[in-house]
Amino acid sequence: MIDSRGGVTGGASIRDFLGDFAHHGYTSQFHVRPGGRLECGQCHQRVPAREVTVRSLRRVEGASDPADASLVGALECPRCGAHGTATFCHGPMCPPEDGAVLRELNDRRFATLETQRAGVDDASLVSD
Repeated sequence: MIDSRGGVTGGASIRDFLGDFAHHGYTSQFHVRPGGRLECGQCHQRVPAREVTVRSLRRVEGASDPADASLVGALECPRCGAHGTATFCHGPMCPPEDGAVLRELNDRRFATLETQRAGVDDASLVSD
């Protein structure tokens, strides 16, 4: 936990979470696409978000406005198995594509102990 602001993220930034995920092997990227789809940065397949497995999801609040929220996810591609990250805008002022993907993601964070074995600390995961 980073001691700077307190709150859900403990002051951690998107960069902090991306760095932590990369350290744990999430080195590829996923990109939000229309229609509730994500594009894998490794195999370039556009897949329905419901087929992508979420291994970790972190909420980041804006430094000056807590309502300015983003999510950073550690994801697994169902086609090639790549481990990567994606960032999403979270809230009423965000693009509809981000919301569509977030509603469809296959949340497996609590289905296995993989994140614990991988050393990823999910103490501040969002569940809302």
